[in-house]
Amino acid sequence: MSSKLCSMIVRKNGIAELDARLDMIEGIDEEIIYRDSTNMGSPYTYIIKILGLNKDRLCAMHRLFRLNFNSVAQTFQIQALEAQQVKDALHSIVIMLQQPVVSFCIDPKEIITMRILKNCKKEFSKETGCWLHFKWPSRVISVYGIEGAAASAYVCTLLGELRSCIANEGVGRNGRQLMEHMFDRRYKTLIKKYVEYIETRSGAQLVILSDKTEAGYMIVQFYGQKAKIAAALNVISEEVLVLPTTTTGPCPAKVCCPGEIVSPKEFQSRQQQQQQQ
Repeated sequence: MSSKLCSMIVRKNGIAELDARLDMIEGIDEEIIYRDSTNMGSPYTYIIKILGLNKDRLCAMHRLFRLNFNSVAQTFQIQALEAQQVKDALHSIVIMLQQPVVSFCIDPKEIITMRILKNCKKEFSKETGCWLHFKWPSRVISVYGIEGAAASAYVCTLLGELRSCIANEGVGRNGRQLMEHMFDRRYKTLIKKYVEYIETRSGAQLVILSDKTEAGYMIVQFYGQKAKIAAALNVISEEVLVLPTTTTGPCPAKVCCPGEIVSPKEFQSRQQQQQQQ
């Protein structure tokens, strides 16, 4: 923990207080430093989310009077009765931001777990107070927060439901199903580009499970209620596969607002308008 930050703790009106900039916290994990191509977002976007999720827990743990984070000024403030309480809270914050509280490496056969977790990130964070970070190429899920046990329990429960579904010929106890469908691999790029749109429209999750290059096809795995999987297949056949295989997917920095998910048809229309300007 930074001795410089500890030396900044002052006493005002009988209360120990620390006011400091977020960039003064040393050793923050590079994985949670936000970066985008436009340089419009704050590098502390994810950090503020992690701290916000754990604000009440930190206040209870260290009996703090106040714990505030300012995303615009990129500062934080800790207030407590004693300086040691402020130091302890600061220590908890530093530990939380330096490394994941727990990480999971997902089996290639269970890769759809990452899509499922991505789609229930808000629920996960609400229940555990933790924040999820996905490393797709290495199939690693890193969890940042305090309640590592709660996060582990959540993920293990989800994996248990998925494995039960696999063991029961694709039908889970929760009514969800696991199905696999073959597609011409020429559509691989299209499906990958529009996966979030397909999931948003249908409510099912999907992932390219395997790519049979020599055979010319790929296997896409779907997870969800039967009707939602059917809806996903319908979106793929009617809105995605009808596009030329050279069509690119949504690019939020160019034609979409941040976080916006548009249909393939709408995206093409916006792209054409932009090119005409």
